[in-house]
Parts: sequence; C-alpha cells; structure tokens
Amino acid sequence: MLALQAALRLLDTEGALVIVLLGLPTLAVLGGVVIGVVRAVGQQRQMELAQRERIAAIERGLDPGKVPPPPLSGAYFHQVYGSPAEHARRRYQGLLMSGILTLALGLAMSVLFSIVEQHGESWAIGIVPMMLGAALLLCAWLVRPRDNGQQPHP
Repeated sequence: MLALQAALRLLDTEGALVIVLLGLPTLAVLGGVVIGVVRAVGQQRQMELAQRERIAAIERGLDPGKVPPPPLSGAYFHQVYGSPAEHARRRYQGLLMSGILTLALGLAMSVLFSIVEQHGESWAIGIVPMMLGAALLLCAWLVRPRDNGQQPHP
C-alpha cells in the first residue's frame, strides 16, 4: 500500500505532464513501426498467394504467358509510381516541400524564442530544424530531375 501511495505522489501534475510529453511521441513512433510491419506482412502474404495461384494455374496446364504476372512486378511499380521520370519528380517535390517547411519551422522557432526570452540564448533551439531543412533542400537539389535526360545523382 505504501508503494502505491508513493507512486501516486510521483504522478503530480508535473509528473503527468512529463509522462504525456514523452509518452505521446513514443506511442506515435511505435504505432508507425507497427503499421509498417503489418503492411510489409500483408504485402508479403499477397505476393505469396499470387505466386501460389500462378503455380497452380501452370500445374493445371495453362500457358505461363497467359497467366497474369505477380502483383509486385515492374508493371505494378509503373501503375503505382508512374514512369521513372514521374517517380524522380515526386521524390524531388517531396524533399523540396519537406525542406522548406522544416527550414521555416526552425526560423519560426528561433524568432519565437528570441521574442519570448529576450536576454537568453534559447533562440538557438531553432538552429537544429533550420539545419535539417537546409539538408533536405540540399538532398532535393541533388536528386532533382534533369531536363537534358541525365539521371539524378544517386
């Protein structure tokens, strides 16, 4: 009983705030990992079932050329992502948007903290997201599609 009372005393408003602030991001990361694992298992199962169906059709005497290809072949890639040029353009746009947003977030954080705490050094908190945004913009520049037909940098 004493241990329970001691644990309850630790969970005052400040302790609960720390638990919420640390627990929510942890829960979000774990949720993302679980979603990724479930999706990968589902895709693997779908591929396995398509291969079994294809093998069964071939065993029944169907011509392998008439059996549809597995769903994750190159044709499936083009259905989902479009042409390789379209895929490169989308990757470039995603990195560009992420870089601009992260850079703006870092700048806004620096301005906010310099206004709130006028004599402190807390404005420097915004440097990390600004550098991350700059790195994303550099990545976008490196993988940008070329007009002259060249492939982007790896």
